[in-house]
Amino acid sequence: MPLGLSGPAPLGQAGLRGRPDRALQPRAPLRPAPGWLAAALLTALLGLASGCGRDPSSRPLADRIREARGYVEDLQARTGVPALAVAVAIDGDVVWSEGLGWANVERQVPATAQTLFRVGSVAKVFTAAAVARLVEQGALDLDAPVQRYVPEFPDKGQPITTRQLTGHLSGVRHYRWDETRPTAPTDDVIDALGFFRDDPLESAPGSRFSYSSYGWVLVSAVVQRAAGEPFAEHLRARVFDPLDMQDTRPETNDPRLANRATLYEGGRPVAPDEISYIRAAGGFLSTVEDMARFGSAFLPGSPFLAADTLEMVFTPQSTRDGQPSRFGLGWVVDELSDGTPVYHHPGTVKGGHSALLVNPEDRIVVALAANQSSGFAASECQRVACAVLGTRDCPQLAGEMTRRAIKAEQVPALLGALSRWQGAMESGDLDGVLATLSAGFASDLWPGRSDLERSLGGGGLAVDTEDIHVRSSGWDVGAVVRVERVRIGPGLSAIEVVLQLVREESGWRVSSVQRQD
Repeated sequence: MPLGLSGPAPLGQAGLRGRPDRALQPRAPLRPAPGWLAAALLTALLGLASGCGRDPSSRPLADRIREARGYVEDLQARTGVPALAVAVAIDGDVVWSEGLGWANVERQVPATAQTLFRVGSVAKVFTAAAVARLVEQGALDLDAPVQRYVPEFPDKGQPITTRQLTGHLSGVRHYRWDETRPTAPTDDVIDALGFFRDDPLESAPGSRFSYSSYGWVLVSAVVQRAAGEPFAEHLRARVFDPLDMQDTRPETNDPRLANRATLYEGGRPVAPDEISYIRAAGGFLSTVEDMARFGSAFLPGSPFLAADTLEMVFTPQSTRDGQPSRFGLGWVVDELSDGTPVYHHPGTVKGGHSALLVNPEDRIVVALAANQSSGFAASECQRVACAVLGTRDCPQLAGEMTRRAIKAEQVPALLGALSRWQGAMESGDLDGVLATLSAGFASDLWPGRSDLERSLGGGGLAVDTEDIHVRSSGWDVGAVVRVERVRIGPGLSAIEVVLQLVREESGWRVSSVQRQD
């Protein structure tokens, strides 16, 4: 969704590890520096010699990067994010990294490969790396009750394990958009438990999958106690420093922090909210180059983790009755349509969006990051990977193909329900609209009550997940709310269903329902 940002956005700021960024002129051919090109070509030749890749391309790497760059430019235009950065690593070496657009629109500060973005839930796989290393050292038992490490967390009547927490099978609730958020930093992860530790479980541990960021807050407390040092310090010493992730850090709201992207929502700058209380779940800043280095540590043969540890990390967890969760130890465990295994994780937070994809067979890692919550995910990383590898017929993520097929079957029922709501809620108040949208049509196609409350009753904030966009002009009489269901296609996402509500004296009225093919 274009934002109508004023002024022409820069085409990009490209850079490679160890080299300063080079400003690129609009539509100029991509001309890597000679030393960089030699390294990239050597990487490609080594990959060919070892059988790397299903369909190695004979085209020069610079040409393939130029094609990938065109795709990323289209992605930025379609999502409307002020800045979009990308990094690609092959065999552990960053072969391309670049920033497109503006890190700060108002001051015309261009984005670069070194721009710091909020990475949202990609922080969960950062935390998972610390968990995996502690398991290797024998300092952490994944299947022990969490109270062994964190006695401050109350017994819930059934054991909760760290393994269940990392696979979203613990029953610990996710945070709610309408709950009170802290305004001051939470310095100790043990203190952060206070936001949810006394709440009942949403389900019995191990009985069903339920995505939970608070579960990862509890994981960070386990890490801190098992490591015997503060959580953030442990990640610096045991994850970030060993992987040369020198720019990655816990988020602070210090305005003096260099290279940080300004946060945007709906094309407007927004103030950062305090998210230190969910640091392990979504409270880190990073660059795309650091993310690519991190993902490369999960390739086979990397010295960061042993082979049996990698197998544990990427083994999908299941419920007690055998239903797969699609999550291993923090990572989404997926495969391409040709059977190639891939691992990925997205991140969405106010003023930030990211995606990280690891393909161990082709030994390629792709990282994307933006300074506005958006709709891209691992499928877009896969398109970039195909372009850089020169794959002629780009295989799609099997998990995304399955989700699209299921949702396509549900769309007719969704449209019918929306049409009935349009007639039934002419005078409906806010609570009636919310209750009907969240309970009247049980489907993952549509936002739940908490997401809608965030826009309709929470001051006009945006919702921007992989599948749902909600935009509000406010909540006074005459305000308009637009709710969009996004179809994730093999290429770019596209709006599929739109519900529009108008604020009247009597409450919110459903003014239109339409499908956009």
